[in-house]
Amino acid sequence: MEIQKVKQSKAPFMTMDEACKYLGLSKATLYGYTHKKLIPYYKIQNRKIYFKIEDLNNFVMNVHNKCKSQFEIKQEADEDYLTKRQAGRK
Repeated sequence: MEIQKVKQSKAPFMTMDEACKYLGLSKATLYGYTHKKLIPYYKIQNRKIYFKIEDLNNFVMNVHNKCKSQFEIKQEADEDYLTKRQAGRK
């Protein structure tokens, strides 16, 4: 799978098209995220939508978007089991 490159400009903002390419999302999906206020955006004169690159990166790295690995799931289950077991001994 080839990652599409977005031209890097010195401006800290991306247009809708650039943000879609950067995130690998369709316009409909990205519009949906803006409509639901799930991703920060800026609107100039009530027309064009722009995104700060930093906000896009933060959106992707959000802890709620992370899928845990099998190791992390097992580790949490083990910790939960030990906590419940210790609580039962008291």
